[in-house]
Amino acid sequence: GQPIAVAAPFEHHHDQERPRARPGRGRDRGRFESGGGVRRDAGQGSGDAAGARAEAEALARQALLSSRTSAESAGPTARALVAAEADGQAGHGLSRVPSYAIQSRAGKVNGFATPTVERVAGAALRVDAAFGFAYPAIELAIDTLAPLAKENGIAVAAIHRSHHFGQ
Repeated sequence: GQPIAVAAPFEHHHDQERPRARPGRGRDRGRFESGGGVRRDAGQGSGDAAGARAEAEALARQALLSSRTSAESAGPTARALVAAEADGQAGHGLSRVPSYAIQSRAGKVNGFATPTVERVAGAALRVDAAFGFAYPAIELAIDTLAPLAKENGIAVAAIHRSHHFGQ
């Protein structure tokens, strides 16, 4: 069979199944739709979903870079927030950018943290996010899990000392 890799955060959010606002109404106007598409009324600029996602990611990344966050942390964090928005999880998407920026500036999260990975057993990893954003640690875990799963048929990672994992 196919090797299996699993990376899972140890937190559950009660609002994951929240109903979405109707398209074009209130604060939902112009947001990404689930499945990666963008509604027609989103149109400021690019006109296509990939362009809108790239623009949103660049803006989120710049907000983090301007708030005591390294490029190595800002990139994965911005990608994850835009992906959450595109998946219809607005509460875990772009709405988090201002609070993440403030928390980095204030030192609540280490915007310059570099995650490390330790193999604690044959198919088990422990990733230390070093009190930084979770998303760089998650990317490290996924990149490290793939060959480990191929070697063992399964692999698991636990991430600790990380900031909020929103999706």
